[in-house]
Amino acid sequence: GGALVGRVSASDFPPQALDIPLVGSFNAYSLEAIARARPDLIVMWGSGNGAGTLEKLEVLGIPIFVSEPRQLEDIPRDIRALGRLAGTEHVGEAAALHLENGLAALRERYAHRAPIRVLYEIWNDPLQTINGDHLISQVLALCGGRNIFADVATLAPRVSVESVLARGPEAIIASGMQDSRPQWLDD
Repeated sequence: GGALVGRVSASDFPPQALDIPLVGSFNAYSLEAIARARPDLIVMWGSGNGAGTLEKLEVLGIPIFVSEPRQLEDIPRDIRALGRLAGTEHVGEAAALHLENGLAALRERYAHRAPIRVLYEIWNDPLQTINGDHLISQVLALCGGRNIFADVATLAPRVSVESVLARGPEAIIASGMQDSRPQWLDD
């Protein structure tokens, strides 16, 4: 943590992260702020930062690590890679093992339970969810849920209220910012 020189606004954990200067948000960043921070390495979320972001950041001439986990198993892999890049392999290895052990424990805990039909709502207007290829769908399955829109071709499809009712979710989970419950979940 002490080596971090910039963060985006959603990077707020652990609480000490809030002391790191902002260089942008989840969907926007300041090339000037990044350059002023003089990082040795930029870590970015490939698809989360929008098309063209990598090319724009490459102009700075700073090495870039692109994290794009598509499977739960990709997360410990990226943690190990970041540990190597930061020169803290032992910390990265310990964190990756801790995560792998936690995933294994959840798989064991929910392996013999009937899955719960879940709608995971990422946005309300228009109503939007995720399909079975999305990492969130894998997390739902890991914890005993079954994504009711897993079979849809689009990664983050817009859906109608009627299609939700037809698929009969037993639970609705909505994403929000930080710890807040989105008001639109009431709808």
